[in-house]
Amino acid sequence: MTDDAASPISDDRQRPGRLGWLAVALLLGGLATLWNALTLSPYVDEGYTLFVSAQPLPALLHDLSGHDFQPPLFYVITHFLHAVIGGPIWHWRLLSAPLAFITIVCTWAITRRIADDKAAAVAALITAAGPGLVL
Repeated sequence: MTDDAASPISDDRQRPGRLGWLAVALLLGGLATLWNALTLSPYVDEGYTLFVSAQPLPALLHDLSGHDFQPPLFYVITHFLHAVIGGPIWHWRLLSAPLAFITIVCTWAITRRIADDKAAAVAALITAAGPGLVL
């Protein structure tokens, strides 16, 4: 009964290290997301999305049916958010920030379940620094 590996106390001693790397990854991802949201020029697809979603809903759906191959849900959601958010492009970019944090946490948790704590930390850090996530 003195096996430290099965003891809940030994598990609690390891927890700050595991969660520490997750916290570092979340901080890195948050800083990168904010930096890119506030400093980069608008991309062509961002401008197109805002242009299309500003149209009246029937015109939006008509234009998408002939000019875009993506499902219209994102454009429809953006259409309704125009009244609430408006403003500069960085307001729109900050909408994806919570999704970036969720992606980092999910990557860490899934990798930890499949592999170990070190692999989870590396996967979370790579995800946090990945250009596809923070742009």
